[in-house]
Amino acid sequence: MTPQTIIQVSDEATFVARYERQQRRSSCVDLHEYAIGCGVLPRKKHDLDPLADELCPHLKSDLPHGSACRLVIPAGWCLIHVVDLPEDKWDDQAALFEFEQFVPVDLESLTCAVGRLDRKRAVVVGVFTDPLAGLIERIEACNIVVEDIVVDVLLLGGSIDADRGSGTHGLALLDERHISLAVLNSSSGELAQIHNAASPATPDVEQVKRQIAGVALSSAASCAHWKVLTYRAEGVPAELLQAFAADGVTAEAVDRPASLELIHNAALSADVAVNLRSGALASPGQWLPVQRRLQRCAVALAVFLLIFCVRLRFQNLACVHGAEELRPLRSAVYAEVYPGESAPPEAALRLRSERIKLEGLTDATGGDGGEPRRPGSAVLEFMQGVAEHIPAKLKLHVTELMADDESMTVAGRTSSHGAAGDLVQALNRAPGLAAEPPRTKLRKDGTVDFRMTIVRSTEADD
Repeated sequence: MTPQTIIQVSDEATFVARYERQQRRSSCVDLHEYAIGCGVLPRKKHDLDPLADELCPHLKSDLPHGSACRLVIPAGWCLIHVVDLPEDKWDDQAALFEFEQFVPVDLESLTCAVGRLDRKRAVVVGVFTDPLAGLIERIEACNIVVEDIVVDVLLLGGSIDADRGSGTHGLALLDERHISLAVLNSSSGELAQIHNAASPATPDVEQVKRQIAGVALSSAASCAHWKVLTYRAEGVPAELLQAFAADGVTAEAVDRPASLELIHNAALSADVAVNLRSGALASPGQWLPVQRRLQRCAVALAVFLLIFCVRLRFQNLACVHGAEELRPLRSAVYAEVYPGESAPPEAALRLRSERIKLEGLTDATGGDGGEPRRPGSAVLEFMQGVAEHIPAKLKLHVTELMADDESMTVAGRTSSHGAAGDLVQALNRAPGLAAEPPRTKLRKDGTVDFRMTIVRSTEADD
C-alpha cells in the first residue's frame, strides 16, 4: 500500500502532508510547513543533523504514531545523469559504470538507483549515503517509518499535459538556492535530459538561458513548452519566466500551492521509477519494531552488566580491605602458636591446616559426656592396651602402625608363623580387644612378614 504521508524537503522549507483516500483519489487532510531545510548538497555524515534537530519534534507532535511516509528530497541533494546504453548490454551495473564517468566522487560513498527510460537509456541518481542515513534514522526514531525515498523533479513526468502534441517539453523546478531543468517527452512523460544548477535568490536570467540552451542541446531537441514550478512563496519571478519564453517557446508559471499539489499527487502514485530506499539506505521493513525492541533489550542488558561489574568491583575492594585488616591479627596468632617462627605469607592457610589436624585427633567430648579429652587421648589408651598384652618373650619388629579410636593395623616381622599366631591368641584373650587372623609371608632369611588388624571388642565394652 502506498504511504499516505509525505515529508518533502526543499532548500528553505519542509512540508509534511497527510492524505486520505476518498472516492478513488487522495485528498489532503493536513498540511504543515516548517521554515527549515538544507540548500546545500549534503556530503558529510552530520550535514543534515540541524535539519533533523528542528524537524523531529514537529513530526512527533503532528503525525500519528507508526505512520508510514514517503520522503521527497530535492534534486539539489542528488547527482543525476541520463546515460545511454546499447540494448544488448542493458543492466544496472552497466548503467552505474557509465554514471561513474560523470560524477566527481567515488561511488562507494553514494547510494545509487537506476530507472530505465527506454530500451537504450536510463536515469541514474546518486545521493551521499551517510547524511541521508542519519536523517532517516532520526525520523524513524520518532516512530515514523520511511518506506520510500524519491526525488522531486523525477516525480513530475506526468504533470506535462498529453494534449500538447508530440515532441519534447521542459519542466523547471525553482527552489531557493537551485533550479532543476528536465526535458520530457510530452506523450509519455519520459525523461530525456535533466540538469541541476545553483540559483541565487535573484536568478541570473542570462545564466538560466544558457542552461536552457545546454539542456535542449544535450537532449537533441528544442522544447515547445516549459512548465516552471516553484517552492518559493513569492512564485516564479517574471524575468525568469521570460528566459523560458523565447523564440516561439511558451512558458507557464505554477505557483507554490499548485506546485506542491503536483508533486504530492505524483508522490502518492503507487509506481515510483527511481527509489533510493535501497542498498545502504534499504528499509528493515516489518522487522523494524523487533529490531528496536532488541536494541532496547541490548541496552538494558549492557546497563545491567555494567552495574553488576561495578558492584563486584566494590565487593572485591571490600574483601581486599578486610584481608588487609586481618593480616596483623593472623600474624599475632601465628606467633603465639609457633613462637620463634616468622609468619609466612600464607599464615592463615597454615593455621587452618593445623586446626583441621587437631580436630581430627580430638574427641568432641569424653566418653562419659564430661569435659573434652586432650588431643589423641583415646588412641593412646587403645595403643597402651594392645602393648600391655603382647607376650614378653615374643620378638617383634614393627614397620608400620596406623591407629584410630576403634582399630589398629600393625605390620612388621617376627621369627616364625607360630610367633604371629601366638600374638593373635594373646590379644584375643585380652579384655576389650579382638585380633583378626594375620596375613603372613616367609622371607628368605627365615623370618616372617605379617599384617594384622586389631579392633576394640564391643562385647567387652558392653
